[in-house]
Amino acid sequence: MNKIAPLLFSLVLLAACSGGKNHTGENVGQAAGAVIGAVVGSGVGSGKTNALAVGLGAILGAVLGKELGRTIDEMDRDIAEKAAKETLETAQAGETVSWSNPDSGNSGTYTPTSDPEEEDDEVCRNFESTVFIDGKEQKAEGRACQQSDGTWKIVE
Repeated sequence: MNKIAPLLFSLVLLAACSGGKNHTGENVGQAAGAVIGAVVGSGVGSGKTNALAVGLGAILGAVLGKELGRTIDEMDRDIAEKAAKETLETAQAGETVSWSNPDSGNSGTYTPTSDPEEEDDEVCRNFESTVFIDGKEQKAEGRACQQSDGTWKIVE
C-alpha cells in the first residue's frame, strides 16, 4: 500500500488541530510524518530492534512528511480536510467525495469502503483515497476512527 496518501490524510487531520497560522506545511508535515513513522516502526521487532525501528520510522516519516508539507498548501489542507470529514461522517460506502483547489491544481478523492462500525466506543470506517499533487497520482487505503472530540484518526 502506498504510504503518501495515508500520510496526507493524517496530515490533513493533524493540521486541523495545529491551531494558528504560524505552522507551515513543512512543519506540520514533518511532525505528522514523525509521529506516523514512529507508530509504524513500533510494530517492528522487540527490545533494541523495536527501539531502533521506532527511531528510524520517526526520522524517515519526518523527512517524507516535510517533503509532502512543501507541496500542499494551507488551502489544499482546508479543502481536503472538509472532504475527508464529510466522507467519513456522511458518505455511503462506495460514494466518492472529491476535493480540488483550483489555485494550486491539487485535488483528491475519498471513498468509504465500509459502513460505520462501532469499535472500542469509537465509530470507525475503512476508506480509499486518491491524491493528485503536481499532477502525480497517489492511491492508498486505510481505516480511520472518530475520536471523542470529533476528530478522525488513522488507525491503519
